[in-house]
Amino acid sequence: MPLGVQVAAIEYNDHLTIAVAEEIEKVFGGWVPPFKAKHN
Repeated sequence: MPLGVQVAAIEYNDHLTIAVAEEIEKVFGGWVPPFKAKHN
């Protein structure tokens, strides 16, 4: 099942959103390419 996550914080807290996004990426393994179906 696809999963999307948005990280938000108050103005001028980009360092916080980037840090949180990096931790989420570590936990979930980062971006995974979509499944390729075989065509007969």
